[in-house]
Amino acid sequence: LSTIIDFSNYSLTIASENKDYVILKDLNIKLQKGCITSIIGVSGSGKSMTLKSILGLFENVSNANQSGSITYRDEDSKIELVNASIDNMKVIRKNRIGLVFQQSSQVLNPSHKIGVQVGERIKESNSKNSLKQKVLDCLIEVELDHPEIIYNKYPHELSGGQLQRVLIAIGIIAKPKLLLIDEPTSALDAELKIKIMDLIKRLCSKYNVSVLLVSHNMHLISDYSHYIIVIDDGVIQEYGSTQQLLSNPQSDVTKLLLRKNTFKEAKQQEVGTSVIIETKNLSHSFKIQNGIISKKSMPVLKDLNVQLFEGEFLGVVGKSGSGKSTLGKIMAGLLQPTYGDVLFKGHSIFEMSNNEFDIYNKTVQIIFQDPLSSLTPHRNGKEVLEEAINIANAQAQFSDLQSYLSQFSLPEDILSKTPKQMSGGQRQRLAIARALIFNPQVLICDEILSSLDTPVQANIMSLIFEMKRLNELSVIFISHDIALIEQFSNRIIEIENLH
Repeated sequence: LSTIIDFSNYSLTIASENKDYVILKDLNIKLQKGCITSIIGVSGSGKSMTLKSILGLFENVSNANQSGSITYRDEDSKIELVNASIDNMKVIRKNRIGLVFQQSSQVLNPSHKIGVQVGERIKESNSKNSLKQKVLDCLIEVELDHPEIIYNKYPHELSGGQLQRVLIAIGIIAKPKLLLIDEPTSALDAELKIKIMDLIKRLCSKYNVSVLLVSHNMHLISDYSHYIIVIDDGVIQEYGSTQQLLSNPQSDVTKLLLRKNTFKEAKQQEVGTSVIIETKNLSHSFKIQNGIISKKSMPVLKDLNVQLFEGEFLGVVGKSGSGKSTLGKIMAGLLQPTYGDVLFKGHSIFEMSNNEFDIYNKTVQIIFQDPLSSLTPHRNGKEVLEEAINIANAQAQFSDLQSYLSQFSLPEDILSKTPKQMSGGQRQRLAIARALIFNPQVLICDEILSSLDTPVQANIMSLIFEMKRLNELSVIFISHDIALIEQFSNRIIEIENLH
């Protein structure tokens, strides 16, 4: 096998006012052509930064210093990527290397239609008619039904699975030789995870595309990867064939990542007999575009009656697009239902006074699936936490932020970073840390573990279990991972997809 990307003694350092942070150190990797290579490691270990270093995507990082080399090779060219010229990087980004981001909110403009955004990378070299046809062909290639309809839709009108296919379409439309993919399945249900990975495998084989994949899902990695790279604290720990590495792991980090979590202590905690929050005949519909002018109503929830008891851990499962996240937002008071009500200790949350609703917002906390949508982009970690501390009037309890962050396995430098300068897992842990500052009675968790590795999942769940034990916390836990949720839920409800 020949090499498409060659890391040689590559290091990346980020300089700050007080110290230099080594992000990647002495990487030596040869990525094989036509293969799927996966990178695994704990959150913040340097997985996503390895992808970004290939394309020089450091626009959100000031004072990035690189040394060593990253060489791109194909049949007719050899390009050095470290400190490459603007012209060379334009060539690389245009049609040699594609990138599929972790979250659609990082890529898709909510005010632009899907067709326009998918065709952006190839619009300069195509007429208007040929551009549209190539976009439609690409939407068909990624197995999106009704491509003509998808072409004219906006991002918010698509399901999670559809959005992920759109991101893959953006990545492959210029027919790259190498595809960099960051956590493509973290927000999808089990069935969709397999479909997306089958799609990636098929495209890899059909077009002889090499893939460098970042994922926390060890089941998918073992089934679809040819090679695995294990990285920890910016240093390569192991690199080998999937079969060899999984059957005979050498490093402690690899063994830790392969360990399965068990949560035996969760179900041992008692559940009260009083209902703390419930929905009454809850129904909700979204208005979606139906033609150029008219809109139609699309139901997502219908006559839903859900009860959460004091001290209960309630699991909520369902396929992508079934309305799980919508239910969480309505119960948190962030969305007015089309019909029905939400009662907190017997009182309608939609009939509360402003003062009562402010108290409710502190008492019932929601942690979102996509932390980028809930963290203020220009505020650093310290400002995010201090804002919550001031609102909660909890200055005395949280005088030592560094000590508090250590409970969530977050490094000290998170305090000076903005959300886009953090890894996906670090952002999620910061969002969890912020929510727990309010010492809530009800915690609504929407896919909070999907972007976290196995050890950090265990750490976060242990913290929630401890809060549940000490403060009689009630939890609504929304997840696609039924095997995981069965371990610690007192009850599980499944929401059926209405369409």
